Amino acid sequence: MRPDKLTTKSQEALRQAQSLAEKRNHQAIDVEHLLFALLGQKEGVVLSLLQKLDGPVGSLADRLQRALERLPQVTGGTGQAFITPRLKKILDEAEAEAEALKDEYVSTEHLLLSMVQDSGEAGKLLRELGASRDKILTALVSIRGAQRITDPNPEDKYQALEKYSRDLTDLARKGKLDEARGLALGMARRMLARGRSGNAIGFLEMCRNLGHPDRDEIEALSSMARLTSDGLADLEGGEQSFALIDQLSDHEAMDFIRQAQLLPVSAGTDVVRQGEVSRNFYLILEGQMRVHMHAESGRSIALNTLVPGHFFGEFACVYRLPRTANVTAIGEALLLEFSDASIAALMQRSPIAGERLMQAVQWRLLHAITHSHPAFAELPEADRQWLAEESALAEFQDGEQVELQGALHDHACVIVHGAIDTHGPDGDRHLATGDMFGDIVRELQPAHGTTLTAADRCLVCAIPRHVFQSFMNAYGGFEQWVQVHGEARA
Repeated sequence: MRPDKLTTKSQEALRQAQSLAEKRNHQAIDVEHLLFALLGQKEGVVLSLLQKLDGPVGSLADRLQRALERLPQVTGGTGQAFITPRLKKILDEAEAEAEALKDEYVSTEHLLLSMVQDSGEAGKLLRELGASRDKILTALVSIRGAQRITDPNPEDKYQALEKYSRDLTDLARKGKLDEARGLALGMARRMLARGRSGNAIGFLEMCRNLGHPDRDEIEALSSMARLTSDGLADLEGGEQSFALIDQLSDHEAMDFIRQAQLLPVSAGTDVVRQGEVSRNFYLILEGQMRVHMHAESGRSIALNTLVPGHFFGEFACVYRLPRTANVTAIGEALLLEFSDASIAALMQRSPIAGERLMQAVQWRLLHAITHSHPAFAELPEADRQWLAEESALAEFQDGEQVELQGALHDHACVIVHGAIDTHGPDGDRHLATGDMFGDIVRELQPAHGTTLTAADRCLVCAIPRHVFQSFMNAYGGFEQWVQVHGEARA
């Protein structure tokens, strides 16, 4: 096992076990040394887990002490104590326990889970205490919820659950049930907004145990907590779930989520229909959705499968665009349904938060363009994200002049939606969705004296010169597309 894959507490326990063996003149470090060291971590997880089993933990320490005293002593030696094959097996099995729980580090609870199955004295004493693998895993949920270990100091992240568990129990015993319920749900919201989904799951379970009446919100938050604890990736691969709201503060994010409505859908339901204009967008909590479109030939083309954690429909909702595809439930599913009124309410209460949300939607739209437009086909993900960060989205109403001397000066522009009519000395042209124009390179530049007018409502992605020129220099396919596109319009 690599030492750097052990948590800080696990490393401390192994050092303490070695020190204990050497002080007692034991030639080898065994499982009993390590268990005794773990019991000595007063703020550690192992002691908390064993105390939850309601067994005599003090008696366990005494019996371990006597077991250590019976081990043979070697005096006069100069070498360090070595690890026994039995202890090595425990360490290897602890690593397997960490992998089974999808943890990135071997923590003290993994050591305990492997020890309880030990064939020697330590395992025997633990089993006599009433410990078993299943009981330890059950107790572990109340301490860390479903939270994964992703750094060497996990205890710092889930101590809050233990503390508030005691507070909630105390409130309930005093008859302050409503206060306990409110505190539990409030903590679940805070933990989920901070990305501590494991803690959120724990608090939501407390809400159920306390009989909290708001079952819809508890179920919605539980589904979101399970999604984030699984670390699901966003559609384009790389973003975490809920990327749409990760720029909001804890309070803002939960305030926005609470405005959504739970929407159960049955298999085969078209949640979104191609061509319609709607004021809603959705987050999948449970189930899967099939994205498909109908071609002009009448054939249905499968585009994607969306899973829990994916938003869909936000571009069409925010920018009032016709739906570009159908989204159909593959089986029974549970969604959160948001409306454009949710965004309006957020902007009214907190203009800064509303602006952050709109920026997130714009970024996602611009990023999506790089995956759908053929000019950007060979761009790596880092450059797709760079384009989304540096570019801007401009909107023009029907009949409005599109001026290259203003905000679009020194930019290459891609028509995202709508069309632009050009009128100039070389004739009239109609630029449609996907076409490029601008004043950076000759291939895209309209002739001098040409006027550009939005035909119907039009959205334009404006790519600044330094980004566009970098792509022209770095990617032959991008440069070729621009040249061919320009020649076709000449």
